[in-house]
Amino acid sequence: MRRVPVGTWRPEQPDAAPREENTAAGVPVALTCNRDSHVVMMATPPDLQELALMFGRASCEMVHKAAAAAIDLLVAVSVPVPLAVEFAERCSVALVGFARTGRHDVYTFADRIMDGDSR
Repeated sequence: MRRVPVGTWRPEQPDAAPREENTAAGVPVALTCNRDSHVVMMATPPDLQELALMFGRASCEMVHKAAAAAIDLLVAVSVPVPLAVEFAERCSVALVGFARTGRHDVYTFADRIMDGDSR
């Protein structure tokens, strides 16, 4: 975390005093498939250990790599292979598939996945 000065201009308060806010240290992350970048985002180091997002089917190899990197949640856009579900259970990795805007299927550790409306 770093404190930075922030100035906000609003028509109703043109002379508002600047304030300081905490900002998280972020690093750029590119999500790639076959060496093509599909998504670029900013993430904080703790975020990287909590989430892996992949394009395609979740394989047992991907679950194993996520577990080895201490990643608790693996999200895929397709259905995972059956062995990946078994590996996820054994490795304590929450596995999500068919991830789309507004919906997803949870294959392991559903209790870790929070519904966006419940916050």
